[in-house]
Amino acid sequence: MVIDRFLRKPLLVTVVGENEDPIRAGLLRAARRAYASNKTVQAVDPVWEPSRLARLGYPAEPSPAAYVCLGTLCARPTADPDEVLAQAQAMLGQERKGRGEGWTYQGYTVDEGFKPEPGERFQYFFRVLKGQERMFRYCIWTSKEAASARWPELDLDTATGRSQLEGHLRATG
Repeated sequence: MVIDRFLRKPLLVTVVGENEDPIRAGLLRAARRAYASNKTVQAVDPVWEPSRLARLGYPAEPSPAAYVCLGTLCARPTADPDEVLAQAQAMLGQERKGRGEGWTYQGYTVDEGFKPEPGERFQYFFRVLKGQERMFRYCIWTSKEAASARWPELDLDTATGRSQLEGHLRATG
């Protein structure tokens, strides 16, 4: 288990909401149901802990909301306990199965891709579907300028440079 914790990206579920809110309690229960050897579940009350909330980088609204992250890849915030569990399981499946286009995990289809966009922007997307219904979608958009500042060795005017950027975005989420 120690080696598993060391080798796998951490799963972090942060629930933002007032302590007495029953929706917050349901989100926390759902977060605790997802198994991961390297999981942390934390709750932050925006009324009582505004400085902690700011330090962690989460907004006070929407509240209550759960933020499910694997490493630096985060799903959209949700107030649905079933979606919290689905997001966590799908992300853990992504970690276990490795990266690639269109694979399934416990009844969910995971699709990811990369595409250049107009205006010297690039998009990486990660979608989880159950049947035809989209459970969540996560996108990273970055500009050519921001990518060049972070990875100066990349030549984004070439197919090789764009392919390397795709690899960086997949790795860092």
